[in-house]
Amino acid sequence: MGRQRHIAIVDAMQLARGTGSLGKIFTDSITRRVMTLQRASDDAAFGALLATHRNEHFFRLTGNTIATLLVANGLLAFWFSTQDVARYEFASNAWMLGAAGIGAVVLGFAIGWGIRRVSLAQQTYRLYQYGIRTSGPDGRHAALYRDIDDILYFDDGTCAFRSAPQQPWILIGKRIRQYSGLTHRLRYLHREQRAAKLVDRLRAGKTLTFRYLDDKAARSVSHGVKYFEEYPTFVLTMDERRVHIGQKVIDIKHIDVISFNRWTNSMTIRSRKDGSEFHKMHAKAILSGEVLHFMIFDMQARRRKEARRLKKMRKGRANEV
Repeated sequence: MGRQRHIAIVDAMQLARGTGSLGKIFTDSITRRVMTLQRASDDAAFGALLATHRNEHFFRLTGNTIATLLVANGLLAFWFSTQDVARYEFASNAWMLGAAGIGAVVLGFAIGWGIRRVSLAQQTYRLYQYGIRTSGPDGRHAALYRDIDDILYFDDGTCAFRSAPQQPWILIGKRIRQYSGLTHRLRYLHREQRAAKLVDRLRAGKTLTFRYLDDKAARSVSHGVKYFEEYPTFVLTMDERRVHIGQKVIDIKHIDVISFNRWTNSMTIRSRKDGSEFHKMHAKAILSGEVLHFMIFDMQARRRKEARRLKKMRKGRANEV
């Protein structure tokens, strides 16, 4: 149905192009209609707006204060210049006072307008139910949480994310107002919605791909955001049964625990068979690592639940016999 509608719109636009100025008006009308429908579709996909965060600068508060004082004093000066006292006692200077008042009002509005323009040009993040939109000097970007492939959290509470390895990294820095609240909410929404999508892919028999940094690179980027885009990444794969890290392979049911050491800032995966260390790496080496951990724990829980169900079924059959 949607394809047929799209073809009908394209045919109507082609017909309209051949009918002169009336056709141009009709074409513009159809174009605006299509853009409106597309915008409405995008808004529905992202859901309700939860919060807006923008780069904060000291000059914004200072500039707005100066603009407000100029407008207030300018209006006061202009009002005084129109009073009888000013006209009779200061007649020679009344017009100058009025002109100065008007000039102060104009200057105040100009400063306020400039501050607003500069403020709107700063990096802005809009957090929605199902996605995040960014705008600023680096352009506009939009991503649904379930489509964010890589996300990296730094020690200072900031983070960076991208929808695919070919896409640019989007950095959420300290200059954002309440940046810790933004990253905390983004963390939760991404983990929940990305994991739900990956579970469906696993059930469809597909292999999941995660990326990770080597320990040296992970130690460097965890302390700061400089040059983190330049470090190479390596591939970690996962299917319904196994996890592959480099040349190592482990069955998910044999993963005993994933432990974290705050002193060494490391993560260790231990085997259930003998308690040995299967793999050790930096705690923040895996991009979207929280999603991977959630996936492993979820699959282990589902396997245990299925094993209990089968055990109960066998027990019931044995009692019948």
